[in-house]
Amino acid sequence: MKKLLSAAAVALLSTAGVAQANDIAFSGQTPGIFGGTTDHSSLLGYGIGLALSGGVGYNQWGLNDGNTQTASPTVTNTWLIKGTVTKDCSYYGGSSTSHTLDFGTIGVNTNSNTNVNSAFEMVSPASAVVNSTTAGCNFNNTVTLTKANGAQGLRNLAAGGYDSNQFQANIPYSVGASFTATTNTSAGAVGSPLTVTAAEGDASKVWTGGAWRSDMTLTINAPNPTGKALVAGNYSDTLTVELKAL
Repeated sequence: MKKLLSAAAVALLSTAGVAQANDIAFSGQTPGIFGGTTDHSSLLGYGIGLALSGGVGYNQWGLNDGNTQTASPTVTNTWLIKGTVTKDCSYYGGSSTSHTLDFGTIGVNTNSNTNVNSAFEMVSPASAVVNSTTAGCNFNNTVTLTKANGAQGLRNLAAGGYDSNQFQANIPYSVGASFTATTNTSAGAVGSPLTVTAAEGDASKVWTGGAWRSDMTLTINAPNPTGKALVAGNYSDTLTVELKAL
């Protein structure tokens, strides 16, 4: 004895033979073929009516709402991460940026029994060394050594009168700044020890390089003036060392 098919099964099977049924649920309403909306239950009724009419045929129905928007198998977001490092130069000189190097008495030959060609001449060079543990700039930069009196060096501004063939009222000096840096201003490069020197005849000296940090040593040397005696008085100059980011 054959079992009666349920109404749902009748809607999905042909009356001539056995067809494969798909488990597709009907619910809600969808846009109709000719406008308006289609009630899913009417499709089910159509299938039942076809089966009960004794006609020959096969019907299979299924409806499903599509995606709410075009599917995206891959999605990408980007972030620009940014910030700024300000240009800066450092040159540690203790608690002040203004300093004094006092040679005290610059010794001259004061012996009364000396050769006249040696009288009142410097007996030894005047020299000084200044060490700083921290110096440098974080961008392309210049290191400039400048003597306020130019190539004359230390000057006696109240020398009075003197025989300029025998005496002079200035003491030329040299200054060298030694540190470790790179001269490459376009790419990273390994730094090396170098010395920027303003010689006795130089009013200033400029060095240009890339970012660096190092200790710095200043060496100042005022040798004996050749063949000239020194006029008595106070000798001075202002030496400026400038580190400047470009």
